[in-house]
Amino acid sequence: MEHLPPRSPDEEPHGPEHDRLDPGEIDLTGATRQDDNLADVIGDAIGEAESGSGEVPDWGARTLARALANERDDPLSGALHHFAVTGRTDPEAIARELADLYQATTDEQIREWINWLGTYVMRLPDEPAPTHRAGEPGETAPDLAAAPEAFGTHLRHAFAEADVRGEAITAETTRDLARLLAIFLDADSEMARFADTGDANPVLLSQECQAVRRFTEHVPGASEWITRFEQHLASRSDLGRHTESPSPPTRSTQAVNVPERPVVAQGIREHGAAFEAFLTLPDVDPDQNDLLQSFNGCYVGAYDSMDAAVRDLTEGVISEDEQARWAAEGVTLQDLVKAAWDIVELGSTFYVFSQ
Repeated sequence: MEHLPPRSPDEEPHGPEHDRLDPGEIDLTGATRQDDNLADVIGDAIGEAESGSGEVPDWGARTLARALANERDDPLSGALHHFAVTGRTDPEAIARELADLYQATTDEQIREWINWLGTYVMRLPDEPAPTHRAGEPGETAPDLAAAPEAFGTHLRHAFAEADVRGEAITAETTRDLARLLAIFLDADSEMARFADTGDANPVLLSQECQAVRRFTEHVPGASEWITRFEQHLASRSDLGRHTESPSPPTRSTQAVNVPERPVVAQGIREHGAAFEAFLTLPDVDPDQNDLLQSFNGCYVGAYDSMDAAVRDLTEGVISEDEQARWAAEGVTLQDLVKAAWDIVELGSTFYVFSQ
């Protein structure tokens, strides 16, 4: 799998999915490229080791692991990355990765770092198996209101651990995340219910995710929060069994007559409001066997306005001369688009489907 290189903290954020770090903060998850900052911290750790016990401190070892993980072809996986993120070690796996790096590099500084971390790892006592993972019962998330920065760090670490496992975030982390997302919704939202109980109606949760996505378009990190939440929803088949029938939608959702069928719930979890719009088309049967395939085959896209849809669908397709001829007959570009595509307005968004 191709991984994009982590960004420098000096770069401007490229979208709401990136969090800003506080000055001097080290991101051990590897989401942000901090080569100079890492080198400074490692220099301090080596200086402390040389003037003391001859071994780098724990904080220096994890920083070394982050810097060395960044030298690997895949910096966001493996034992070095896992140690940097969680503080838990697999000495044999780390030793193998360090040996591979030592053979692959001619950079004397990197080799010095490898030697320091190798010495640290070899002297570690046997580590008992962890009793729980980040985000599972047993670890309490920092209070969101009292310590928002610590809460954000907790989420970043939980996300990184999920990536190491190759899984969606845990149920407990998802409830923590729901507490954050519920801020953008009404107090009686389904998101708030999920944060309190761990269970809620998956259809309404999906609708609320789409609403929060619109509300937080310019909020750093929000896109990833929602994506992580939706990934967890997609991995659950037990949600909503202990909840009442969906209550009337709040200000953040729009009422849609959604049949209660597993394939429909799956489509809404995966595609959100676009799938709800699809279900309103007159020739769509919620009971058809190929419902999801049918959606994927005809969904064109979503637009903030009808004008944007018309412009995108006709630009370069209908010439100015053709537009003039149609206009002379009283036919607008919008008329042509509506004749060629099915367009569903849901909330403030226009969803386009091929006929």
